[in-house]
Amino acid sequence: MYESGGNYVFMDPVTYEEHNVPADMMEDQKGFLLPNTMCLLQYIDGGLVGVDLPNTVNLRVTDTEPALKGATVTNQSKGATLETGVQIRVPPFVDKGELIKVDTRTGEYMERVKE
Repeated sequence: MYESGGNYVFMDPVTYEEHNVPADMMEDQKGFLLPNTMCLLQYIDGGLVGVDLPNTVNLRVTDTEPALKGATVTNQSKGATLETGVQIRVPPFVDKGELIKVDTRTGEYMERVKE
């Protein structure tokens, strides 16, 4: 998958056929797309109607406030910017550089990913 001329280009891993998806169709989902992410393109009567992303993706935190010592899971959260540029809320113990799992349907933090 890559972006070209106002479209996202997806490739069928079996046939290597490329499918162009208008960028405006991906507006709410583009922050959860990484190269080589397997997606399902939905067609009705030959017309593209949507793109299904995996339910979760692992993304790296590129910017957030420093982790708080002794912070545990609470109702508090802080802002974080992920490697794709999307901004989400994370628990106070998540630090810059960490890999986290994000729900693509809601855009919510799920858990830290062990590397």
